[in-house]
Amino acid sequence: MADSPRPSDSDRDAAEAGAAEPQGAAAPQGDGSGPVPAGASRRSWGGRLARWAAGGLAGLAVFVVGVWAISQTEAARERLQGIAVQQIANLLAEDATVSVERLEGNFWTGARLLGLRVERYGETLATVDTVLVEYDLSTLLSRRFSASELYVGGPAVYVRQRADSTFNVAGLLRPADPDREGSGFVVEVDELGLQRGYAE
Repeated sequence: MADSPRPSDSDRDAAEAGAAEPQGAAAPQGDGSGPVPAGASRRSWGGRLARWAAGGLAGLAVFVVGVWAISQTEAARERLQGIAVQQIANLLAEDATVSVERLEGNFWTGARLLGLRVERYGETLATVDTVLVEYDLSTLLSRRFSASELYVGGPAVYVRQRADSTFNVAGLLRPADPDREGSGFVVEVDELGLQRGYAE
């Protein structure tokens, strides 16, 4: 009887590999990643937007706190006081001078003006002990200045007749420019209080 040929080593290795591979297993296609489900994509973008929103709010909070802290410094207070004095002076004649002892407050929701004095040619025409205003700065976004309360305490006006029969307060208020168009800016005051007024 003739001997059957013995299988070679390469034939044995191929047979063992075929036995180890499960029957019916599909060969992988492509890189194996497959399409991303739509729900997973939406969740991913939602998470990113939430993180961006949280970061934006945190940045805004830091900015607001920083601006508030700067506004509480003495240098900022003096700067704001100078602006307030200039705005009052803009309402008066060019030969009138305005001075203020102090401006204080948090400047976000309110401010208090102390020791307001109006002079002309070295003569005091008017003084005010206290001006207190409570306001909402957010209304500036709609070109409005809305004050919930405006309180004027201890105003005094000193009227004198000069030798030429004119009064020292004549022409104190600067006349409006008829050629100047209105800015459309609106000032609203809900409550106005006046106490301890004096005139002579």
